[in-house]
Amino acid sequence: MDREERLARAQAALVRWQKELVRLAYSYTLNLSDAEDCVQDALMAYMKKAPDFESIESEKAWLIRVTVNRCLSLLRTAFRKRTQELPDEIGATEEDKSVLEALKSLPGKYRVTLHLYYYEGYKLQEIAQILKTRPGTVGTWLDRGRQALKLEMEASI
Repeated sequence: MDREERLARAQAALVRWQKELVRLAYSYTLNLSDAEDCVQDALMAYMKKAPDFESIESEKAWLIRVTVNRCLSLLRTAFRKRTQELPDEIGATEEDKSVLEALKSLPGKYRVTLHLYYYEGYKLQEIAQILKTRPGTVGTWLDRGRQALKLEMEASI
């Protein structure tokens, strides 16, 4: 596969999945610029490797896994630990902003699990594969995340 074809496939994937991937990355990083950087890194990996997928959903799952890995790598860096986040928006409505603020206060594993389940529509088994954990663990995180989100939303009222 030549460079132009790989670039065209990466651009098509960007058009298809950019919004979802940025939201996912934001749920990890809590910073729009960092989220966009992680997605860009994932798309660069897509372009370099040019993997063949059996379906569009396989492509999306691969991009999600790479984006998650990039986010985790970023969060482990010493630079990230010494910086402060700037307030940013991800194009949410006023109603969604209150939910996003409540989500920000949750631990990462709950925040990401809720995002993949509710925003991306993945099932427990699929989330377990993406996060490389057991379905029972995902179910626990989902339940605890819901409870914590409910408490946080009630406290903000």
